[in-house]
Amino acid sequence: MRLLQSRAYLFVTFLLLYKPVCVSDLPALAAFDRAWDAARYIAVGTGLLVWLIFYRSLSKWMLALAAFCGARLLTTWSHLGSFGSTLPMIVVSTLSAAAITEMAVRTGRRAFLDGASLALGLLTAAHFATVLAFPGGMYATAAYRENYLLGYDNAALTTLLPAVCLAALRDCERGRRLSVRTAAVCACAAGAACRSWTVTSAAVTLLFLLAVLLSAAGWRPRVVNAGTALAGNALVFAGFVCFGVQERFSRFLERALHKDATLSGRAWIWERAGEAFARSPLTGAGLPEPAEARALIGATHAHNFYLDLAFTGGLVCVAAFFLLLFLCARRLWRFRKTRAGFLLTAAFGCLLLAFQMEPYRFHNFLLFTLCFFAGEFSAGEAAP
Repeated sequence: MRLLQSRAYLFVTFLLLYKPVCVSDLPALAAFDRAWDAARYIAVGTGLLVWLIFYRSLSKWMLALAAFCGARLLTTWSHLGSFGSTLPMIVVSTLSAAAITEMAVRTGRRAFLDGASLALGLLTAAHFATVLAFPGGMYATAAYRENYLLGYDNAALTTLLPAVCLAALRDCERGRRLSVRTAAVCACAAGAACRSWTVTSAAVTLLFLLAVLLSAAGWRPRVVNAGTALAGNALVFAGFVCFGVQERFSRFLERALHKDATLSGRAWIWERAGEAFARSPLTGAGLPEPAEARALIGATHAHNFYLDLAFTGGLVCVAAFFLLLFLCARRLWRFRKTRAGFLLTAAFGCLLLAFQMEPYRFHNFLLFTLCFFAGEFSAGEAAP
């Protein structure tokens, strides 16, 4: 079990799990891309082998996550006759990140926080450097509007939030209010989000950074809990997607955020996605390729995680996802009074809020996995 308690192993593994987008997108790096994937499978496979030999148990979270991934695969196969070009990679990434996190937290929590936070912190710093150095883009392909090491602006959010969260949890473990490493990661995350400036990435990142600073100052508002996170997001979804309240604030959207009343066409896409879901409510339409998605809803995705999941996976996948949310929320509610519980609850709520505007199909559920183990992180808290 020493392997899973090794900071070096966990550092390398998380670097491999969070492969920079430019490695995959530049044709000149195709061979390096394949080598990176092979190394990732070897690292994760080795950890799983050690776990199966010495531990031989999985949590309810891993079983529920495997069921969710299975539902996504089956619903896509039932409609398209294949798993598509991206879904298998998403499933492997999701299960790998969750498995390594669970194994490491249950065997060597401090080593996990040291290794994983360093890996994601360095990626966040490198990402910020590319935002500063190449604001006009440098990719050989035209896949992204800007050059960002971790993907275009909003997609990078799924690495920035876990990077800040892991650094803050490491401070909890060591009894520190705000370490130099955490401050540096927060600064790079804020700089990257604001420099790239999309409303979603900037607002959600800054909101979570505010929670980190409040926690470091010893103030944890009771209103930040799993119940308010879920209820607040339900209200946002109902307001924007179901009732279109953004139309009443069209002037503010245009002047302050440079958005029209449809939120850059999202309202129309949401309507089309809802229609696609209504045609096949049980199993959805499967995860289509970009061209097929455009034919269905007028865009490559629904610009809303919940609608995207509904129209691609139907009620089967929606129910499996809500089971995951329930498992996370129950743990977060139980440990809501601890500093680690507060940080994880804030991250949970912010990610759910980000889901309102983007689908984050490549999101690997690392933050949700951390939330499920709120009790373990709370138990390891040291007094500052």
